[in-house]
Amino acid sequence: MAESRGHRLVAPRLGAAVEESLMFGEHMHDFWLRLKALVRRHELDRDLDDELQFHLAMREQKLREQGIAAEESLYAARRQFGNVTRLKETSREVWGFGWLEILWQDLRYAARQLKRNPGFTAVAVITLALGIGATTAIFTVVNAVLLRPLPYPHPEQLVYVQEILGEYGLSPFMSNREFAAWRNQSRTLSQIAAYMNFTANLTGGGEPERISYGMATTTFFSILGVHPVVGRLFLTE
Repeated sequence: MAESRGHRLVAPRLGAAVEESLMFGEHMHDFWLRLKALVRRHELDRDLDDELQFHLAMREQKLREQGIAAEESLYAARRQFGNVTRLKETSREVWGFGWLEILWQDLRYAARQLKRNPGFTAVAVITLALGIGATTAIFTVVNAVLLRPLPYPHPEQLVYVQEILGEYGLSPFMSNREFAAWRNQSRTLSQIAAYMNFTANLTGGGEPERISYGMATTTFFSILGVHPVVGRLFLTE
């Protein structure tokens, strides 16, 4: 009984797997035939023309055998056979990539039009280049400022706090007493650090060099999750 139950459970799974494998094989075979048709387009077009002419001739011959005149049988066969151009298009849709062929035709037509009008081509190329360049620059800024997270652990928990001095706007400095008050009285922040950026001219034995440096409290690097490659960070002392 257990073995039969096992067969009942396994058989549908095997059947589904075999069916999926067969469907995948059919899709791959159809894709391969369409790809061959795309490569052998001119040869298949000749074969299609020959086949359509053969069927049209057979229908015309059958009408002649029924006693219809030669000229009238030709027109009658064409009426019965239908639109030859439409039949060709239907056949190409079956054994080819219709959308790819249409795209290729559109590209060739656009290339011919651009070649005939060099002035318009130059304006179009410059416009596209400016548009792509501006779009790339805007996306770079938006990606760096809004989309890409900060390169620190838990960047969503980092906040930047700065004082506003009434009509004077943002304050560039903070006193030690103010920082100590923020650090000791804050109830929403787990840690708080202060830092300032500076620039200076470094002189010595060679040419002067413009450098950037800063001042920070001891908790600055631990908040950002940054560790020194060599040695240790400075202490509170």
